[in-house]
Amino acid sequence: MSDDETQTCNRDDSDSASDCGAESDDSWLSRDAPVDNIATESSDSDDGIDEAGDVGTSVDRSGRGTRDQNISTAENVVWKWRKAAENELVEIDNLPPYQEQQGVMSDTTGFLPINFFKIFFPDTAIDLITREVNRYGENHLSQYTGSAKYKKLTWDNTDAVEISAFIGLHIGMGMCCKPAVSDYWSKNFWLNETAYSRAMSRNRYQLLHRNLHFNNNDVRNERGQPGYDPLFKLRPLLDIILPTYRENYTPGCELSIDESMVRFKGRIYFKQQYLPAKPTKWGFKLFVLTDAKTQYCLKLEIYTGKANNEGCVGTTSTLVKRLLDGYEFKGHILYCDSFYSSPALFQELKEMQIGACGTVSERRKHFPEMLKKKQLKLKKADNPVFCVTEDKSMLAVTWHDTKRVNLISTVHSNDVMDKTVRKRGAPEGRIINKPVLAEKYNQSMGGVDHFGQLAANYPYPHRSYKWYLPLYHFLVETALVNGHISYNTVNSTKKITAKKFRQDVSLALIGPAVLRHNVIPSRPQVTTSRLTERHFIEKYEKPKYKPDCKVCKAAGKRSQTCMYCPDCNTPLCLTPCFKLYHTVEDYQRSRQRLLQSSTATASTSVNE
Repeated sequence: MSDDETQTCNRDDSDSASDCGAESDDSWLSRDAPVDNIATESSDSDDGIDEAGDVGTSVDRSGRGTRDQNISTAENVVWKWRKAAENELVEIDNLPPYQEQQGVMSDTTGFLPINFFKIFFPDTAIDLITREVNRYGENHLSQYTGSAKYKKLTWDNTDAVEISAFIGLHIGMGMCCKPAVSDYWSKNFWLNETAYSRAMSRNRYQLLHRNLHFNNNDVRNERGQPGYDPLFKLRPLLDIILPTYRENYTPGCELSIDESMVRFKGRIYFKQQYLPAKPTKWGFKLFVLTDAKTQYCLKLEIYTGKANNEGCVGTTSTLVKRLLDGYEFKGHILYCDSFYSSPALFQELKEMQIGACGTVSERRKHFPEMLKKKQLKLKKADNPVFCVTEDKSMLAVTWHDTKRVNLISTVHSNDVMDKTVRKRGAPEGRIINKPVLAEKYNQSMGGVDHFGQLAANYPYPHRSYKWYLPLYHFLVETALVNGHISYNTVNSTKKITAKKFRQDVSLALIGPAVLRHNVIPSRPQVTTSRLTERHFIEKYEKPKYKPDCKVCKAAGKRSQTCMYCPDCNTPLCLTPCFKLYHTVEDYQRSRQRLLQSSTATASTSVNE
């Protein structure tokens, strides 16, 4: 290891400039990991960029999507860069002061965890699920009325109380993982669980899960038809839930944009994404905007492929601007990696009074020539080299720690800070200069990764063949994460853990169903007619007719009798069988005990 090599980087931020020099998204950011290390330039972030500096359009195996970032307004800017002098202080001040009050926008007086959850998963979403489950359940089972597999299944309409309990069970399953869904209702010694059966039977749960739906299939446009929506199965639920993220929370000054993944390896009719450097490598790719400090999810978009997102996610610049819609002219600062960053995009964001900072590829258009590898040779531990535009609206820096990294910013100065790195043979290490904007980038870029980690702490543990169910579970997880962040923001002196928050939400969702299940009158027990009153003994009319006593015969003794009960039409000995038969449910065992007792008494008297 080289003498100036630093501690291992735990970030998975694309193109973060790190002391460990790992490529983008090489490792997962742990909860306790330090965030003062910047990862180096990522090779996958540079794909699709030609040598001339223009950004082309391509889709690579990393699933990064399209990369066209030609911005018309930036073409009118005269890009003149100059190298900052060694002792020159360059300050970039393009933003108005941020004056928004960070926190929850709703009135949360007296709110419990379930109320915070329902801000982001409202009752209208539960009503939608109830309606569509009933619709699909009736239509689905009616198609199999003659099938032996479904002949015992009948559809009983569900309601909001039962669907709420259904969602609550999903949350509970994430905190108590078992090998199979049926194990939650198992009576096995090692798997015995009673809580789930108190809320819902196993068969009812499986029937609801089999018919879980969020839209009416009858109005769906097929592929190739006008109005086709690849996310049709989830569209009504997305339309209800996604706006609640922005409407109910005011973020802080610093925002971050990055990608997140939802695990799914089944079959899907639009392109599945593969990000080999992510903890979740296969699945759905989401573009997420978060509060950089609290990790609150403000907006997200599900990527369904270039063809499906034409005009929607056509370029990274339009994607960034769409995610930032509603946050213009307030003084926010955006942090992003080199997949999104470019001088042209940052120039346009500056005109919207949004500052920006991020790693950038030197092959981006308008990147300063004097910082490119061909003109600037750097080695480890060299001081960072800064460039600034003539109008001092943008700053660029190239720095070589373990690997070369480029950053641009429209809000930071060219200040440097002392950083202690390891040195072979010197336990105290040695000090190098680190750009302050690199430190700021490391502190703020991990918002999306932290959010993804929070959403993955207690996920629903069972796989599904239906592609839209993992996304549904992700929406539930996002509501829990945002609800927990909002709860702790409001109750800053009485914060609770994510586990406690989930337990309270799950119990509140299941509670009404448990109460209703307990007050349902049980099926009346069938009382045997022989144990009722008004039985009288009589003698058979035929004096020679003497059948075996039913009680004695059951006890293993043959005893003929001329007496019987007319109501039961059963031959019985006068004593004790008549009384036992009409008063004791298990008359066989009682008669056996009497026989054993009489036998023991007789043997005792003989011995005497």
